[in-house]
Amino acid sequence: MNYIYSTQGNAVGFIRGRYIHDMRGNAVGQLSGTHVHKLSGNWVGELDGDMVVDKHMELRKHWPSR
Repeated sequence: MNYIYSTQGNAVGFIRGRYIHDMRGNAVGQLSGTHVHKLSGNWVGELDGDMVVDKHMELRKHWPSR
């Protein structure tokens, strides 16, 4: 199980499938790639490692060298 941590280092939730749950097991959000949304559909942030951050992550592409 993948846990989500606060900036203080405390586990505040976990990921099961494409849903994020609080520590009581209630679904509170969902993942779409690295994008995190509340179940209402509102954007929350981006999944960066084991934290949800309030920023848009840039798509990292490795371009082939010529």
